[in-house]
Amino acid sequence: IALAAIKGKMNTTSGNEVDILKEELVNAPVQFKPGLGDLVRALPESYLKGREFLQLPGIPDNEKARMMVIFSERNDKSILDEVVQFLEHDEPQYRESAISSLSKIAGVEYIPLLAELASTRSGKEQELAREGIYRLPGRDIDSFILQKAAGSENESVLVEYIKAIGERIISSAGQVLIRTANHENQNVRLESYRSLANVGTSDHLGEFINLLLKTGNSRERQELERAVIFVATKEGTEKLSTHEIVA
Repeated sequence: IALAAIKGKMNTTSGNEVDILKEELVNAPVQFKPGLGDLVRALPESYLKGREFLQLPGIPDNEKARMMVIFSERNDKSILDEVVQFLEHDEPQYRESAISSLSKIAGVEYIPLLAELASTRSGKEQELAREGIYRLPGRDIDSFILQKAAGSENESVLVEYIKAIGERIISSAGQVLIRTANHENQNVRLESYRSLANVGTSDHLGEFINLLLKTGNSRERQELERAVIFVATKEGTEKLSTHEIVA
């Protein structure tokens, strides 16, 4: 009843609804704070200063984590600093909330951080970091991933960039992946073959065959054969380079 009354107060009084909710959050009994956090959903969509709420005194971490997710859903980038701080929280569920939030509001400058998280975390945290890299929109993100895949020295991070190329279907990545397919690290090579299956074309089949001739590893051969079959069947029998393979 009290929470409903606060929402009514926000909607009907002449005072600023943002200021009303801030005051209630600071002064409310502890048992009311979770519900009050949910009331940030009632703030105007134009309000993009969620950091103000995360910096209020006396707000427990569980409530901050909840509000992070809510503000990230409206693409409120003001919370980025607080989100990054929560990435190192002792509680896994709060780290997950932070990664989920970062995955929604990150710009290109946060792609290296997401790639590092994807390569070093496990379970749900790794899944959320990867999802962020795969789903963030923008050609600038694609260009940055290509650039990093061509020059990253950390092999585990390089694997994440190569995965992202395949998941994002970055069609211009063929030659970059041909180079990484010749990498000295097997995990890098294997992931390159998988991503080549997604973005490769019949123009790359000659290089695929050269890779097949070079490898003596059965696991790598299997992945390469899958890539050849996938690319060939994707382009069909109309091209001379794929007709025989499809047949």
